Amino acid sequence: MFRQYRNTSIFLIGLGIAIVMYAVGAMERLVSLLGVYGYVGALALGILYASALTAGFASLAFVAMGGDLNPIVVAMLGGFGCMVADLAIYSFVRIGIMTELRALANRFIPATGLAKLRAFSLRRGIRPLLPILGAIIIASPFPDELGVSLFAVAGVRIKALAAVALVLNTIGIYLLVTLGSVL
Repeated sequence: MFRQYRNTSIFLIGLGIAIVMYAVGAMERLVSLLGVYGYVGALALGILYASALTAGFASLAFVAMGGDLNPIVVAMLGGFGCMVADLAIYSFVRIGIMTELRALANRFIPATGLAKLRAFSLRRGIRPLLPILGAIIIASPFPDELGVSLFAVAGVRIKALAAVALVLNTIGIYLLVTLGSVL
């Protein structure tokens, strides 16, 4: 089963490891350590800003950087790091997970249920809304996985996602760093 659903298994194992690291406080220590490294740390924190398990810690680290570093440079580096993470999530979802989820659905969901699911997902009103909803999620302080997954499901090109992710994450990080410089 692991070989057949390799990407899904890797995702679930990685999620489990991240949850354990979060529970024992290792994630918090990692993020606080990265904040000490200035602009290089901003790039690494941007990568962590995209994940559900590390977004909160990364957000606080960006706020803490606001008093010491140039907010524009920190936001640009953090936004770039977050875009890189979003593109990795997109590729993983679009190429790996979607193929495996289709195979799992074909195996466990009756054919009539799959036909109804496909008909619902192909409606003209639903599909165009997925990237809009995804952009709202990416722009919000919420983790990017769901928003990026909506882009992948909608079939949006990776270049369009890169532009959206870079701009929206840079703006979000800039607001956090600016908040830190005000406090």
